[in-house]
Amino acid sequence: HGRVLNGDHTGDSKVIGDLTLLFGGGPGDWKTRGLNYLARVPPPGSEDNERLRPLIKRTIGGHYGQTPMLGNLATSNQIEAWTLPMGSISRMIRAQATHSPGHITTIGMGTYVDPTP
Repeated sequence: HGRVLNGDHTGDSKVIGDLTLLFGGGPGDWKTRGLNYLARVPPPGSEDNERLRPLIKRTIGGHYGQTPMLGNLATSNQIEAWTLPMGSISRMIRAQATHSPGHITTIGMGTYVDPTP
């Protein structure tokens, strides 16, 4: 159902998957570290690629620039991806950490988002 936890697609470690990631910005190194590590999948056409899917099911983030591997999964429709304003996400996480009832913002009010790709 997911990939093996050891990350090299071998062995008998615990199988996990369907993760939802929530992040503001900067969770990667523009290459393979940070959340990029969780976005690793076997190369297309490989035997493992047919039976293994990404560990991640969906992402909710404010900035994908430093996580190109996550961006590639999103643009190839392998995962769900949602983008919210980075400042709003950061304040939502802060509100949750302080047990506040939430974060209300007017960011985006009156903004039209075209749902067509």
